[in-house]
Formats: sequence, structure tokens, C-alpha cells
Amino acid sequence: MLSTDTTNIIHVQTENQRFIVSINSFNPSLCKSRDNNDTSCHCLNHKPNVCKEDNSNNRIEDKLKHIEYNKIIKDVYKKSVSVKIWADYTKKFIKSSIGICPDDIVYVQGICSDDVDAPKHRDNIGQYPSSTNSFLGPFMSGGLSGYPFVGKMGLNACASHVTKTGSLFITSMAHIGISKDGIVGKINRLGGTKPSDTCGAIKASIDWVLNHSEPPDLDVFLNEGDYEFYKIIKILWSKRCELLRLSSFGDKMLRATEIIRDSSKKYIKDNLAEAVCDYVNKPVVFCSGIFINVDYGYDAFIEINYFAIYYPICGTWEDKTDEYLCGMMNIC
Repeated sequence: MLSTDTTNIIHVQTENQRFIVSINSFNPSLCKSRDNNDTSCHCLNHKPNVCKEDNSNNRIEDKLKHIEYNKIIKDVYKKSVSVKIWADYTKKFIKSSIGICPDDIVYVQGICSDDVDAPKHRDNIGQYPSSTNSFLGPFMSGGLSGYPFVGKMGLNACASHVTKTGSLFITSMAHIGISKDGIVGKINRLGGTKPSDTCGAIKASIDWVLNHSEPPDLDVFLNEGDYEFYKIIKILWSKRCELLRLSSFGDKMLRATEIIRDSSKKYIKDNLAEAVCDYVNKPVVFCSGIFINVDYGYDAFIEINYFAIYYPICGTWEDKTDEYLCGMMNIC
């Protein structure tokens, strides 16, 4: 007879069998069938891979698929690294550079509000590294495409949340998808029947820019409640001729993502000093790059193109990009 704590336990009765299942966390070993000849596992939560058999051939095949997918990513973004490597390395680099541990640093995370950019945990579809949870927060600064739509007021609020002994770590990440089939600007999402535009906001903005002969009218977009969409279009409008010259969908997505990345970086650098001057006297870390989304079930990548430290006391920037990248790329 099976002995078990009945706290948070339910009994499931079928015509010939009876099962004991924990509500809090399912464990196949708790499935006890009265039919001794029935060796199948009767999972009730329908989570993928809960009852996947240990098959070495499948594991090898999966590993080879990951390796091949990684090559596809690297062909497009040569300096990209996995999100886990990026997060772990960055925490160590910050500690060695400014002498403050992550648990005393407010993280200002700038990335698109796309669901695949949510924190990674369990079977969630988010691809952002969970190891960034070591930081305080995060304070979410990004909107569509990751542009820092919190504005000056939001940056000021970020700074006001810093502890007396801590500081800020700010990231600004435009994002783009690359499918395992090598399609730039798209990924295969959980439950989807075809590749999905990523970043969808950038794709929609490109379409608007290429299909209009006059610049966007702010009042029209405000009436629709679409200020963020307007702002992205306005940024890309300044590069309209360049985008028109590009022939392929992938090339347009790559260039537009770079444009949004660089515009976001400029906004942070132009406004950071004023935002932190009344609240922060410790060095502030800023990191800019592109977050590379992948098909569901694989690990995302990041390519960093700028890493710098701002010193509020003297009002100067120290560009640490070369040193930062050299150390991170040596890990890979």
C-alpha cells in the first residue's frame, strides 16, 4: 500500500484505475496504478517533456540541432553569445569594474514588450536569462522595439530607486528573430503554424515607412493611442531611402533593428546624466546591443556593440566595449 502525505493531494478515479496526484508539483513516481500491467505514466498537467524517455540517440540528435542552429545565428551575428553566457559574464565584469555586487544594483531593463522577451522559467515562452534576477528589479524601461519609452521621467524614477550603497545597470536591446531555417526577422513560436515576425513592431514600422510618401503625422497616431508606433516610424523615416534600397526582407529587418538600437543608445546617453545627478554617486553601467530571439525550445543569443561606465561625480563616460567583448568572446 502506498503511504503518502494527504496534504494538497487529489484522487483521480477512472473506470479501472485510481491515481494519487499532488496539486502543487506533479511527480510521475506518485502515479500508482492498481493495474500492475499498466506501465504508462498518466500525466494530468499536459506539460511537454514531463514523461520523455531517456533516449541517448534523441539527446545526441538534439545537441546536433542546437549546434547547427548556433552556426546559423553566428553567420548573421558573428559576435553574439548565448544569453546565459552574457548574463553570467556581465555580472562578474560589473563587479570587477565598479566593485558593487548585483544584489545592490537596480537593473533597468530595456527590451521590447514581446512575450518572447519575458524572463525564462520552466516552460514559459520567454527567452530572457533568469540569471539576471540577481540584480534588483528590474525596472522596465522599454516599450515597442525596446526603445526607452519611459522617457526622462522614467529614467529619473530608476535612479531614485537606487540604494545608498548601490548603483544602476542599464541595458538597451532592440530585438530580432532568426528561425532555425535561417529566416532573419522571423521565429517559430509555441503553438504557431508559421514563422512569426520578430520584432513585429519593427516589421510594421518598416511597412508603414515604405508604403507612405509623407512623414507620419503625430496627431493621427495620438488619436489612435499609438505614440510608440509613431516614434519608431519617425526614427526609421529618417533612413527611408536606405531601407528602400535594400531588396530582401531579412536585410530590411537587420538594418531597421540596428537603427532602433543606435537611436535607443543615443537617447540613454543624452539623458542619463540629468536623470542620475540627484540620486546616484556611484558608477553607472550601460550596455547596448541586439537580443536575438530563436524558435521555441532553443536558447536565445545577444550581441553587444557598446558597454560603458558613466561616472556621476565627474560627469564622464568610460568606454569599456573592447575590454568587455574581449573577455566575453574568450569564454565562447
